[in-house]
Amino acid sequence: MEKVDYYLEQMLPELHDLKEKKLFDTEEIREIIKRRTAFERALIRRVARKQDFTRYAEYELNLEELRKKRLARKKNAHSKPSISSYSLVKRILYIFDRATKKFKGDIGLWIQYAEVAKKEGARKLVGKVLATALLQHPLSPSLYILLSSHELTVNLSPNSARTLLQRGLRLLPHSIPLWTEYAKMELVWVERLRRRWEILGVKDAELTAEEGSAEDQSEQGRKAIMDGAVVVAVWEGARKALPESLKLHQSFLRLLRTFPTVLRTPLLEKLVYASLREEGSSLGRTAEGRTILAMRSFEDSEYPGEKKELEGKKLVDALKEMVDEFKKAGKELEGKEKDVVLERFAVALRNWEGKVEDDGLQRYLSHHLNQLLLPPNTTPRIHALHLTHLLSSSTPTLTPQKILSAARTSTSLFPNSPSVWSCRLTAELRYSSPEASDDLDVVMRQGADLGLAGMPSEEEEEELEGWESLWEVYFLYLSSSSTLSLADQTTEIHRLLQKSLRTPKSTTFTSASSTGSSSLPIHTHLLISSLPLLHPFTSPPTIPQRLATFQSFKTLYLPTPEFYSFAFTHESLLPTPRLVLEAIYNEWRSSFGISGGEGMMEKGVKEEEEVECHLTWLRWLNGVGEAKAVRECLRRLPGSNGVEGGEGIGARVEERWRVILDEEKEEDEEDEREQEEDAEMSEEP
Repeated sequence: MEKVDYYLEQMLPELHDLKEKKLFDTEEIREIIKRRTAFERALIRRVARKQDFTRYAEYELNLEELRKKRLARKKNAHSKPSISSYSLVKRILYIFDRATKKFKGDIGLWIQYAEVAKKEGARKLVGKVLATALLQHPLSPSLYILLSSHELTVNLSPNSARTLLQRGLRLLPHSIPLWTEYAKMELVWVERLRRRWEILGVKDAELTAEEGSAEDQSEQGRKAIMDGAVVVAVWEGARKALPESLKLHQSFLRLLRTFPTVLRTPLLEKLVYASLREEGSSLGRTAEGRTILAMRSFEDSEYPGEKKELEGKKLVDALKEMVDEFKKAGKELEGKEKDVVLERFAVALRNWEGKVEDDGLQRYLSHHLNQLLLPPNTTPRIHALHLTHLLSSSTPTLTPQKILSAARTSTSLFPNSPSVWSCRLTAELRYSSPEASDDLDVVMRQGADLGLAGMPSEEEEEELEGWESLWEVYFLYLSSSSTLSLADQTTEIHRLLQKSLRTPKSTTFTSASSTGSSSLPIHTHLLISSLPLLHPFTSPPTIPQRLATFQSFKTLYLPTPEFYSFAFTHESLLPTPRLVLEAIYNEWRSSFGISGGEGMMEKGVKEEEEVECHLTWLRWLNGVGEAKAVRECLRRLPGSNGVEGGEGIGARVEERWRVILDEEKEEDEEDEREQEEDAEMSEEP
């Protein structure tokens, strides 16, 4: 406490000055002292917490902003500076200084300290902070980048920036951000030199010395530098350290396409595109590399000038170049890479078909699109994109019956594709005749059973989206079908849930069940999708019926924490949710193994989700004003001891709950301050 009293005594001159300037009244000064006392006490706790320092700094930053606004509104705003003009900023920086001494290993805290110092105009301090952070973290690429940027732009020292980046690359030769920043720094240096020479009237392309002389060699060297020889050297060093790295090419591509330099086009051709075209390069056999080459005419723009939409002959040439490059890639690539490049070709054609207005160009693009729908140069994704376009177009080029026929043809070509089946079921729902309701039921069941036959892997992102869309369409059919009664809907839902329990798990998705025999990613998705059908907002069932649903789910279908999380949100929107939500919360916490649950997860993920489970229940109780129930819930948590920084789930929940309450209190106080400021402004003439 003596330390707290010492810091508070140092604030007295500043507080007196704020009061004398009438920037804060007596009541506000008392509140400032109260808040600072609480913050200072939090900082000297036995177990230090980073959030205490950051919240203290945030409070002081807000206080400084308020002081500036009030000072600006006063008539004597340009009066002589006094202690309060700089004391708040000084305290903010001192808080960060104390925080970084406590948490030297937190790189984010060091960077935050430097950003605040930069914002407040403390340029020398920025360099000092970043240099100290770099001593603590010599293997952090972001610190090398920030400090070199500071040296280049603030201290105007390209040599220091170059030395820093070279030192970083010796320690981190495989860091793509460092290589990119090094190239950027050299581009900045070349452009500064070019503009300086332009002002002085020096022509960089002019060679006046005799051939072979020392002056001639100097001229040749200068011309090579101005033509980007240093950047080329950086690129060659990066490729040597990171051979066949697609991410390196993409990083340099973004840099050169956006950097304002006359070297943009020649460097793109000489570095990135030439590397992708190299014979024997593995990057030239990837879909991403070939897509970069195919789309370069649309992505690149010459300097000076902003990027403009192509038109006329330039557009025709660019489209032809794109088509030729994609077709060439489709012939040269094999397997998955071929499928991906053909799908990107289809996406590009579809995008430009909607943009161009010329009839000839539209026919040209449509021809190549139709070619992509024919085997062997087609994929499920291409057919799904085609059907999605037909179904979503406000002015479709085909009649409803032809769209339906195209969808049926696509599912015959790709009977195991969820994305194609999703489009097929959508078309059937929209365009099937009412007389064919029995056939529609059969098709819908066929699509649903197909979805449970297997699930795409995480790498098959588009098919995974189609799989989810397939179930959305099917459950839309269940909820809107006029031929199915409520009992039939419930029966079909339970049939699907039982079938999903017997489905072998996917090889790339880990089952959450301890049995290891059920594909719970599919199963959980079905459980979540079925709940709104069983408990609709329009006609919600009774409390006993809702409780019976969750009891049957628990007994029959092995619900996971993800399901209970969704169920809690859904049931909280239905009438009289208290009893149901408490039952869900109890089962939810049991699914983590607190009281004999079946769920088994990775320890870190489990603990975090378990904490969120308790916090969700506490937020709801607090929101309805059940403070006593909140205290009772916290008391019953395992490991709860009321000590900050303690261990166990209960201690972590208590700590997070205190933070939530403090944040809510700060938000309320901020709203009150804003209302007071608005009132003051409205009173002024």
